Amino acid sequence: MEHITGYKCKDCGAGPFLMPTMACQKCHSQNLEEVALSGNGKIHTFTIVHAAFGSLKEKAPYALCIVELQEGPRLLTIVEDVNVETLKVEHPVRLKYFNEEKIPIFQGA
Repeated sequence: MEHITGYKCKDCGAGPFLMPTMACQKCHSQNLEEVALSGNGKIHTFTIVHAAFGSLKEKAPYALCIVELQEGPRLLTIVEDVNVETLKVEHPVRLKYFNEEKIPIFQGA
């Protein structure tokens, strides 16, 4: 199963951070390790996109969400397999797959 990779500081324990980074965002140590994140989370905020273009045109309307992962980090993503008419903040989600651009796509949990 695919998973989201985060980075955690081995010195102060801060993280996980989502973006590859040269140093810890808290203590600036370069002693980082990769960690696998659960892929589970909840919708922090969202909007419904009705007028899409390009490769997303066929998906409209779709939910463009900031998902807060169980481990704390937040990311902007698309959430599939949810009713866009009744979607709410705090709705549980989980990783579904990574698209062609390696962006994680989520689904309702």
